[in-house]
Amino acid sequence: MWDISGGDVDFILTMKMENGLLTADREHNKYYWCASSQTMETDWGFGISRCYHRDIVEDPRFNDYKWQLSEAYRLYSSGTKFYGHDVRNRARQFFTFK
Repeated sequence: MWDISGGDVDFILTMKMENGLLTADREHNKYYWCASSQTMETDWGFGISRCYHRDIVEDPRFNDYKWQLSEAYRLYSSGTKFYGHDVRNRARQFFTFK
């Protein structure tokens, strides 16, 4: 995460809170109604929503954690809202930044 984000501590903390296991295949346990697809959806891996980013979630590279993190950082740095950003400071206990 450090290399992908260029040392963006807020991004690293956000991803920890998005995906406590830090695994690319994590399925979030909360589902919500996606009006665009008329289905119940969840977030995957590092908090990327199939509802809003179907092209990323359904890409064959999605299970490559480096590719998925790069996509998450691209979304994050372009202003996409992640829940984990609101609670990122809770993750500080898991890391030591110098």
